[in-house]
Amino acid sequence: MKKSTIITILSFVLGIVVLTALFIACTENNISNKLFSSTTTTTTTTTGGSTSSEPVPEYDSTVFFDIDLSQYVTLGQYKDLVIEVDEIEASDEEVDFDIYKVMCVAGDITKVYEGTVSERAVFSFDYTGYLTNEDGTLGEKFEGGAATGQLAYIDGTDFITLSSSGEGSFIDGFAQGMINATVGETFKIDITFPNNYGNQEMAGKKTVFEVKVNYIATGEPTDGWVKQYTKDEYKTVAELKEALKKDIEDEIKATNVSLLWSKIKEGITFNSVPQEQLDILYNYFVAEVESYALYSEYYFGTKLDFDGVLKQLGFANRDELRDYAKEIIEADLVYYAVIQAENLTATDEEYRALLETIIEQTGKTEEEVLKIYTEDYIRKQIVLNKLDDYVYDLNEFVLKTEE
Repeated sequence: MKKSTIITILSFVLGIVVLTALFIACTENNISNKLFSSTTTTTTTTTGGSTSSEPVPEYDSTVFFDIDLSQYVTLGQYKDLVIEVDEIEASDEEVDFDIYKVMCVAGDITKVYEGTVSERAVFSFDYTGYLTNEDGTLGEKFEGGAATGQLAYIDGTDFITLSSSGEGSFIDGFAQGMINATVGETFKIDITFPNNYGNQEMAGKKTVFEVKVNYIATGEPTDGWVKQYTKDEYKTVAELKEALKKDIEDEIKATNVSLLWSKIKEGITFNSVPQEQLDILYNYFVAEVESYALYSEYYFGTKLDFDGVLKQLGFANRDELRDYAKEIIEADLVYYAVIQAENLTATDEEYRALLETIIEQTGKTEEEVLKIYTEDYIRKQIVLNKLDDYVYDLNEFVLKTEE
């Protein structure tokens, strides 16, 4: 969960994780606020052993504001849908658990040196990973497979780690191996890394983890702790809970909106995609892959050519990369088709509010801002930014019924 005022939760996995601009750009809802970014990127390419920097046009979906999309998309039902979801509001238990996790990371807890590991109880543990030899005997330790004093908790089949830098997960098998483990006891967990694991050196490898649970963490927040931890941003536990509940419900809403768009897309008929935009996005992706190939030793720990980087990013070949670019454009066509169907525009009040925000954030005058960003462009960004909320209100969300 996102806790902007408490703790930044970042995703990571055991092993090498490569975060690339390619996947930052290709989110589920590719409509993004580009108000403070340019529409081109400079990518270094190699030719005959030399390097050169050339501007590569960046895909800008806002061109769809000015194109009649009926030639590309036949829009199905996008409102008055009933969407079944897991959550609509945050429960008190969820809020309490998030505060508990924050306290554990901060070290403001009581350490209990007895008992067993249970679900959604934060505990400290040490672990060392060993490769398994072909004859089944214990092999060598592997890089990145050991830690002491690691905080974690179990949530169903998920094994989640906690630290000051974020929240992450271990590969499948840890949760099952750790549940009901006794504090102070040293034991082993057999883990086979998945074949598609990010670190190719560990993909498919059989391993054994030697593990010891150090303690189980307990604690209850007080008003004094809240004031100290948040530097007086919040004065009481109740205030903090209210802020966290809003953050959690923002994420719940974002998840539900994603489900809504998936449902809307089921009723869409695509006639074609704009070839020019497809070429721009595909070429942009190619330039990104070329850039990562050039610096692959830094990003991946080994020298890779273009095809090697593609495989690291989950693409078998260039055709799959182009197909992915097509999927992104098709998703954007859906969003803009709804905008056109509803004739969504920005009000003068909304325009003025965003313009003043830009002026405040950039320190520029209104005249200077409008030399960089036209009024038309700013108004388009407002429409994109409010699209999810607008479509959310057109539909109904209900909790899934238990089977």
